[in-house]
Amino acid sequence: MESRSYQPPRGEAGAGWPPRRNQSKPNMAKKKRTVPVIGLAGGIAAGKSYVARLLAERGATVIDADAIGHELVTRPLVIRSIANAFGPGVLDPAGRIDRSRLAGLVFGTDELSTLRRKLLESIVHPAIHADVVRMLRRAKDSKDPPPMVVIDAPLLLESGWNKMCDLVLFVDAPRELRLRRAHRRGWSDLEFANREAAQRDVDWKRSLADVVIQSVEDPQEMARQIDELVQQVTES
Repeated sequence: MESRSYQPPRGEAGAGWPPRRNQSKPNMAKKKRTVPVIGLAGGIAAGKSYVARLLAERGATVIDADAIGHELVTRPLVIRSIANAFGPGVLDPAGRIDRSRLAGLVFGTDELSTLRRKLLESIVHPAIHADVVRMLRRAKDSKDPPPMVVIDAPLLLESGWNKMCDLVLFVDAPRELRLRRAHRRGWSDLEFANREAAQRDVDWKRSLADVVIQSVEDPQEMARQIDELVQQVTES
């Protein structure tokens, strides 16, 4: 996707609902799209997937870019492209992509890791983007369209995919909480730091959001905030 108290973008005081909007940003009501599109943004382990799941429970169609990426690297053509770029060492004995080995090459703070990461992104991101666009079009053109579509993509803002969205929802959580959640995934402090370094900082992401939700670990509070968001979005 968490401490959820709604607050205006950029962490302004006087939080409340409806959130303040940056007047320079597009207003969903003005676009008059049949199916509103929400893009999820946030730091590593902020809880974006949890927010996406709550929205799905309320009828949203969720487009999970990570899931698309995981499926993508099982395709023979993509496997060959990655192996050609990074060498046979990224393959397991069965000839599949070894995700942990590949992650070790591309997630780091040194210049070589950055170059490798950009190379990997050049291979997989165009295909992921094409799948996202196709799934978005299918949902919006459906005879029985969902009340909203959610795009859950780690690099939503870095990749410019927010241009496909009517509203960007930033899922905010303190770094200490995000680190604890990363530990639950089995990540070390170093792995968390390296993956965080591969993205733009959270302040930059927050500044581009239309709505900021504070991530909490109280399920009832999370549900309450999501219900308010859904009401605001679907009634716009």
